Amino acid sequence: RHVRDEVKYEHMLHFGQALPQIRQRVDAALKLPGLPREKVLATIVYLLLRYSTQEKAKAQASQEQTHRLLVDEQERSERLLLNVLPAPIAERLKTGESLIVDRFENVSVLFADLVGFTTHASKTSPEELVTMLNELFSTFDKLAEQHGLEKIKTIGDAYMAVCGVPVPRTDHLERIADAAVEPLGRAEVAVARQ
Repeated sequence: RHVRDEVKYEHMLHFGQALPQIRQRVDAALKLPGLPREKVLATIVYLLLRYSTQEKAKAQASQEQTHRLLVDEQERSERLLLNVLPAPIAERLKTGESLIVDRFENVSVLFADLVGFTTHASKTSPEELVTMLNELFSTFDKLAEQHGLEKIKTIGDAYMAVCGVPVPRTDHLERIADAAVEPLGRAEVAVARQ
């Protein structure tokens, strides 16, 4: 039994070399007169287990936080990717397809330009201008989604969308025409209210 206790003590000393504060406590506790060696070793084992449990909990908490940050970053990257690319193309890229080239025979393109924008912009504050464009293009985005169009981009005061790409549609022309005419009807209603 004494040899077994010495082996345990040597293992603890080896562990204690990595943790100087524990080694000092172990040495001090073993030098106390009248204290049974078994109690000292049991206390040491308890302290080492408690320490390792606390360190494990800290490591798990750190790992969970890192995991949450990675998930948040992945979701942000996903939103950014879907902001730039159509969902079917983004999915193909995520599955490892590196070169995406498709041919579409029948597509329609919508290009909307704001008439008189430059004159209006010169008389409007930057904040009001950005707010107006944001509201207008958000409306265009909703119309594009309702009519099955794919927004390509906004360029200054212009908006570009397509229909028939990346999902082929036989009614691409009707869809894009409906999406183009609908804002005109809304503008007429707004003018009539004023």
